[in-house]
Amino acid sequence: MQQLQPKPIGSHGKPTVFVHYELHKCTHVFVRRDSVRRPFQAPYDGPYPVVKPSDKLYKVNIFGKSTSIAID
Repeated sequence: MQQLQPKPIGSHGKPTVFVHYELHKCTHVFVRRDSVRRPFQAPYDGPYPVVKPSDKLYKVNIFGKSTSIAID
């Protein structure tokens, strides 16, 4: 019993986020809705036109209003 050692913990670093290499070329995007959904309700809204893409933030025109959306 005295020879038992605790198991080393795994590394809990920042998880990597996959971003498709052609995402910056898209003219329209779908936006994920993270809320409770009814049965058979789509998890994404859209497509919405992209106003201004950047590396981590996209400006999207949602119902005539420019909204910033983070992609990570």
